[in-house]
This record gives sequence, C-alpha cells and structure tokens, in this order.
Amino acid sequence: MRISKQVVTSKYLVFLKNIGCEDLILQNLLTTKNFDLQKININLLRECLNPTDLDILKGKYGEKIVDDYIAEKLLLDQELVWEQLNIKQVQIEINSDCNLKCRFCPVSLEPKPKRVMSMEIFQEIIKKVSTIKTLENVTFSSFNEPLFDPYFKERIEILSSKGIKLRLMTNASYLLDEHVNLLKKSKVIDFIKINLPSVDKHEYIRLTGSDSLTYQKVIHNINKLISTGLEIRIAVNGTKKEIQNNIKEICETFHQIPIDKIISQNTLDRAGSIKNEYHQNVNIEGQLSGWCFRPLTWLVFTVKGDIVLCANDYYEKHIYGNILDGEITDILNSERAKNIRKQVYGEMNAGNDFICRNCIYMKRGALFRRFNPLINNV
Repeated sequence: MRISKQVVTSKYLVFLKNIGCEDLILQNLLTTKNFDLQKININLLRECLNPTDLDILKGKYGEKIVDDYIAEKLLLDQELVWEQLNIKQVQIEINSDCNLKCRFCPVSLEPKPKRVMSMEIFQEIIKKVSTIKTLENVTFSSFNEPLFDPYFKERIEILSSKGIKLRLMTNASYLLDEHVNLLKKSKVIDFIKINLPSVDKHEYIRLTGSDSLTYQKVIHNINKLISTGLEIRIAVNGTKKEIQNNIKEICETFHQIPIDKIISQNTLDRAGSIKNEYHQNVNIEGQLSGWCFRPLTWLVFTVKGDIVLCANDYYEKHIYGNILDGEITDILNSERAKNIRKQVYGEMNAGNDFICRNCIYMKRGALFRRFNPLINNV
C-alpha cells in the first residue's frame, strides 16, 4: 500500500458506548471495526490530528504500532483521506414504481414518476462495480417494488454471470412462479427480505394503503417462498408501538422462519421526507458529527444512473455524478463527491438543506463524542 511521508488520524473514528457497560469503544466507520480503548494508543492518534511525518512517528512510537495503525486505517495517508471508501453494498433502483403506499414511506405522500432503468445503464453499473474488490452484494431496492421491472430476468442473468449476490427487498405482492424459478436456478440470492408490517388484514391494509386481494397474495406468496428453501427474512416496519402489536403474530404465523430473521425496523422518516405521524423532527445545527458508515460502504444508484449520497436521499439532492460520466473511481473521487463527504464528516460546513441535518442516525451520533484533542481521560 502506497503511503506518503505524512499521515493523519482518520476522519472516520467515533466513540461509542459498549453495550452493557459504561466503557467507551473506538469504532472505525470506514472498516466498521471496533477497538478496545485500553489497547489503543490515544496519544499517538491525538498527535496525528494534524499531518505528521511518518519517520518521526515511527521513531517515537515504534515501527510496528505505526504500521499496524496504518493497516487498520486508524492512520491515513494525508493526501488520500477523502478518497477512502470500503464499498460493500450497491443499491440499484432498477425501477421507480411501487404498488403499495406504505404510511412509513415517502411514496405514500409524493410518489415518483414511473421509470425503468435502461439495460445500457444497468450493464454499465454492473461492469464497473464488479471491479470493486470489497463488494459483497447488490440490492434492487429503493422506494420501489423491483418485481415490477420488465427486465428483471435479464438483470438476474447478468448478476449470475458475474457471480454477484442479490439481496432482494420486496413486498411479495407480485411474486410469480417464474420469479421463484428464476431465483432458484440463478443462485444469485443472498436472502429475500419481505416488507410485512402486519399479518392482521385490516392493519396491513391500513399501513400499506392496499386492499384485501393484495394482502391475500402477500400471505400466499410468503408461504410459497418458505417452501423453496431460499433464505427468507421479514422486515416489520412501523413505530415502536405498532411493531410491538404486530411482530408476535407475524412470528407465530410464519413459525418456519427463524425468529432472528423476523426483524423489527423502527421506522425512519427518511431524513425528513415523511411528513406524517412518522416524522422525527430532526434538525441538527452547526457542524455535523459524521457518525455514519453508509457514505463509505454503500453505493446508491438512481433509475437514471446517478450516484447519490444516501439511500434516504428520496429527492436526490446530493449527486456525485452519473455512471456514464467515466470510471467509478473517478466519479467517487471527484472534487464534487469528496466535498459532499466532507460535509458529512464535519470537514466542511454543510448547507442548511443538507439531508444529514434531518437524519435520526446523525442525531444519535451527536450524542457520542467525536474523536478530538479535548479527550484526555478515556
């Protein structure tokens, strides 16, 4: 790994409370790895808050610890700090329409125009992201129902030819036998996650804005999927109270699915995009804390092939560029893209309409102390 003569403490380090105790741990958002503070040389990291000569650092602390911190990305090449990415998941909006109007989704309030991603753009995305060595899987989800995509079969075949795994997020209302056979044959599925907020018919209809026929199809199709042997997960969305009311009956109805695969998902307002009872009223002032791994580990493509900052960016406010603009590394390392990430991690002042200012994740992160030179007794 090339390293310049100067290194700096990573901009992507945060302190978190260890579960079950009062101890702080250090988390590297870039690698999503946690470190016991008792085993971390805080003085070394504090000294490198500003660019520090590598040879001097090794002379003072020893070559091994400095090399180890570089390998763990606790110390970064000061010239490449804002080019650091660890892309694991790619989200591709293959189509933009959905047949449900879930109350916890912005589609229920302001649906997007119906569009389908062209095969040209899709092939370009897959060609370029398949070169990312850290890639683990792709999804076809956004604020859509991917099974409506007219090119679904062709896209699955392309993933299969590249050996890329798919995490399929669906409401299961339009799951046909041909979909099931295709997914089994292709062997691309990592898992299928189904949006099912309730198995009570009336509550399901209320939460999803659907009807009795859709409800019946969903229940039938989930049972059909269970019989395939594919890994199935259920996402139970809603407020804390709604989830408490619904999740037990879901677990009982689909007892064949392991209980740890039925996942409660406290609803987010998508960085302020949902203006109803799910609105979380977040408005962060001042410099952002940067407490988020998603801009470092996810790539999010819109139906037009634009790369946006975050999956919660419903209105596509913060665009790095388009997949047709050039090589993926050039787009992600452009000044435009780096400046967007600098706003997330507090290097630059974020605009008043920057979506992270309205995100509950960023608000929670602000409760933890960011690594800074004022921390003396940790």
